Amino acid sequence: MSISDKEAQETVLRLDGITKRFGALTANDSISLTLNRGEIVALLGENGAGKTTLMNILFGHYTADEGTVEVFGKELPPGRPRAALAAGVGMVHQHFTLAEHLSVAENIVLGTAPLFRLSLGLGAARQRIRTLSEDFGLKVDPDARVSTLSVGEKQRVEILKALYRNARILILDEPTAVLTPQETDALFATLKRAVAIGLSIVFISHKLHEVMAVADRCVVLRHGKVVAERKTSATSARELASLMVGGDVPELAPSTAKPGRTIFALRNVSTPDREGAPGLKRVTLELKAGQITGLAGVSGNGQAALSDLVAGLASPDQGSLHVEGTVPLRWTPEAAVSAGIARIPEDRPRPAPLPTSA
Repeated sequence: MSISDKEAQETVLRLDGITKRFGALTANDSISLTLNRGEIVALLGENGAGKTTLMNILFGHYTADEGTVEVFGKELPPGRPRAALAAGVGMVHQHFTLAEHLSVAENIVLGTAPLFRLSLGLGAARQRIRTLSEDFGLKVDPDARVSTLSVGEKQRVEILKALYRNARILILDEPTAVLTPQETDALFATLKRAVAIGLSIVFISHKLHEVMAVADRCVVLRHGKVVAERKTSATSARELASLMVGGDVPELAPSTAKPGRTIFALRNVSTPDREGAPGLKRVTLELKAGQITGLAGVSGNGQAALSDLVAGLASPDQGSLHVEGTVPLRWTPEAAVSAGIARIPEDRPRPAPLPTSA
């Protein structure tokens, strides 16, 4: 059921004159903004512009030095996350806060009832989670252990946690930072479904093409101040980038490179399956100087195994690995770093697995 035009004009969130100082640093400088029902507002700014600080004040993690926060016309007491939750505010952080050893249902219910009652309410909780999953397109198994989920699935659990607590205002802090393009598309479909039935969303992001695709309105912060507000339909990614940095952003004109020598290669490499995840099966590939090699595939089909292998966290079970034309005597993380290989994992806060030998 879609919201009416009158409901869409309702202001559900109002930040008025929010100022927050950390010693000599003013992170938020008299910031004011509003959010209407069924609206997605993108909060933009460079790193350090004050976006996350502002949202932490809204959610009660920080206390503002000046200013007020109103949710559905009522002022929130400062520094009280429980008051924000009770008022219908939910926040999904860039780095997830899930208990890996618990199930999806246990993570979602955790904190909503006394611990000794959790087991008594999981049956009803599972059914409600399934209903929310279907309503918002957030497919996830309530009985799955969180440690077995992909990054995209973990984000769905975080969103379901907020919806389970009856959130009507959802804050998403860099929600696509760890998602694949397919997972991002699925997230945007969920957000559009949510606002159509009356939820309101604050969307923090650096990815301007995504902002243009999903947001109704953009608020730009620079050095802790609001410097601009634009309807998405009346602006462009280029203008928003200029507002974020305070000047023109030069267009990049990359040149075409010719692939050079082979610097890394796999020859019929296989690796063992590990913790239910498939290893590599007779993989052959070459990485050449001056070339970008892309991998495509549904999550869980060997990408992690290949990443671990290249980074020295695993060794071939069969086949051979070549670096600059030679086969290393021992392939370890130290050897990979010495060879000039760097790795940025998909789930950055999660500890890397221990190296495995062939």
